[in-house]
Amino acid sequence: MDHERRFGSDAISLFIKIHSCIAARVSGSANSPDILFLNHHFIRHALSVYEAFEEGDMSPQRLSPAWVWVYDLYSDDPKAAGTLLPLMAAVHILEDLEAAVYESPVARDEYEGVFDHIVKCLDAETAAYEYPTLRQEFIHQLQDRIANRARDAGIWRLRELAWQSAERRRRLKPLAAVSR
Repeated sequence: MDHERRFGSDAISLFIKIHSCIAARVSGSANSPDILFLNHHFIRHALSVYEAFEEGDMSPQRLSPAWVWVYDLYSDDPKAAGTLLPLMAAVHILEDLEAAVYESPVARDEYEGVFDHIVKCLDAETAAYEYPTLRQEFIHQLQDRIANRARDAGIWRLRELAWQSAERRRRLKPLAAVSR
């Protein structure tokens, strides 16, 4: 997938760079097959969404309403990374990560160990993203300290919700087993 070469630098190319960085860091540092299994399934979910975008297949079988909404916003302004990246991350975490966690036998401590990779990749890739004006870059630099703390807390919370949702799915029983 070479989105940036085909379409230029935009919110999806930045999202792919961040995701690729995280996947590479996890693969390079993982000493557990379970975290590698989770990493693989999470990547598979991301690729499936990208392929649906690429094919223009917005059917409910391929994309959730949230992904369609994000893609619609992307279609209006592909370079609006400041708006799109948080939305893409939230949907990706709450839907794709939740599904990957559900499919994975990963332990909670290994799952939480990925957080540092996420933050490092976000910092590295967003710092390299080109801002349209010097003023925007200056504002970004001023907001960094506060915004990064809020961003990190938000990502931590979204990942917590994804974990809890996958655990809830595992606990649910078939209809016949529900107490009445």
